[in-house]
Amino acid sequence: MFFESVYKSWKPKQFAKYEHLSKQLDLKIFDGKKVLDIASGPCWFEEFLAKQKIDVSNFLCVDKSEKHLKEKNVAVKILAADASSLSLPGKFDAIVALDCLHLFDFDFRKYLKKNSFVLASLFFNKQNIEERRNFLKQKLKWLKIKKEIVIQEEPTYEKRLSVSESEIFILAKLS
Repeated sequence: MFFESVYKSWKPKQFAKYEHLSKQLDLKIFDGKKVLDIASGPCWFEEFLAKQKIDVSNFLCVDKSEKHLKEKNVAVKILAADASSLSLPGKFDAIVALDCLHLFDFDFRKYLKKNSFVLASLFFNKQNIEERRNFLKQKLKWLKIKKEIVIQEEPTYEKRLSVSESEIFILAKLS
């Protein structure tokens, strides 16, 4: 399937974004925490964290695609479910929502402990950065934004004919 081959080709690009993110945000904030990752795909973020010696054993990764979850290369709990209709007992120290909030609504407050945090991101291009930033902030309106990180993809000769993609990350806290 075309989409599958394209999707798998994104892994190096995602790891490069995580590497840039790690230079601007101490990812040890996730170390040993009880974390919910919604729309996690094959758990690439958790794989990246584990390679940085961050304990991800208390992560619960949720994705609609059981196939993608089974492709994980890291020891985390998984649940094949639609995040927009999720029903879980308990609360989490953190929620991760990378590249997914444009796809569905999610009530973060339902699953966050007091003093917990959310790391959310959305991709953008130079034409829609403000729209995407505002959209993401609206999704996190019940939380206090602590940090905003913009990672812009460096244009290359090969990419001049295509739209380059960059990403905005927001770290927000529930007090």
